[in-house]
Amino acid sequence: MEPIVEVRPGGSGARTSHRPPGPAPPQHLADVMHAAWVAFATTGWPRYELERRTTMRFDLTPAVDDDPRAAVRSVWDAVR
Repeated sequence: MEPIVEVRPGGSGARTSHRPPGPAPPQHLADVMHAAWVAFATTGWPRYELERRTTMRFDLTPAVDDDPRAAVRSVWDAVR
């Protein structure tokens, strides 16, 4: 399942999925997302590095992943 929102600090910005949170989005997700934006506004986020491609995934269980779309990206790298 796709996350609701992914954020790549210093990268291409937020990417939203086609899966809306529905009429009653999870409060926990809203709280985590709010805390992340407050942290960004007060201290910033780590610099985005192509070697790691660190991405914050806001979902029912938020997580920080390195290069979460490596397989998709590698297909496009082969096209170039």
